[in-house]
Amino acid sequence: MRLCLDLEARDAAMGLAIDEALLESVRNGGEDTIRVWVSTRAVILGRSQSAAAECDREAARRLAIPIVRRLSGGGAVYHYPGNLNVSVTAADSRRFGTAEGAFARFGESLAGGLRGGLGVAVDACGRALVVGSWKISGAAQARRGKAILIHGTLLVWPDTVEMAAVLRAHRQDYAPQSTPSHPQATTTLSDTLARPVGLAEAADAVLQGLADLFPRPWCRAPIALEERTLATELEAARYRNPEWNESR
Repeated sequence: MRLCLDLEARDAAMGLAIDEALLESVRNGGEDTIRVWVSTRAVILGRSQSAAAECDREAARRLAIPIVRRLSGGGAVYHYPGNLNVSVTAADSRRFGTAEGAFARFGESLAGGLRGGLGVAVDACGRALVVGSWKISGAAQARRGKAILIHGTLLVWPDTVEMAAVLRAHRQDYAPQSTPSHPQATTTLSDTLARPVGLAEAADAVLQGLADLFPRPWCRAPIALEERTLATELEAARYRNPEWNESR
């Protein structure tokens, strides 16, 4: 198992392109990978969602927040530098079982790490992690052949831009089309613990939990050159392509 850890905020389009490149890599014999990363502000749509129904595009452009469609399904989310992204790519999805089984195993491992590492009273609930009635994390997945990508977000500290400013699902007049989002009131690790929580501290807790799912030792290594080359191609062809991101 390889660990790629990058806590410097980077462009969301490239971040999602790397996720897809790593899925292709494990599908073709590459190493299973845990990747923890951070992106700059972006609205991230699920693969089958309507951009117009899910995102206030005028507000996003005014705030210089790009809209990017990911490979996996599910609902729209808001990325920003206080949001930790956790991606796992594995060659054999059978170790996770069904799609719901994969969400359960992934969620329970993250929740266990947050409970043990930070003392957060968090529970796994379907595709989400919750603290009481407040959502703190959500996940999505994609499969190609036997390979699986499962990735999720973890809210570490709040942003100055509220989600409702760009995500229509957080507004009362939300009218979804095709695949809907399922909005829920959110909180952050910092708000829950009533103290500032850093990205590195949150990442340590997450990795502690993932060690139950993927036993150590792990090899700390960067994205390989051929994977980054593929990611660059995918970024140009898909994740920066308006036809992919906003045509639906």
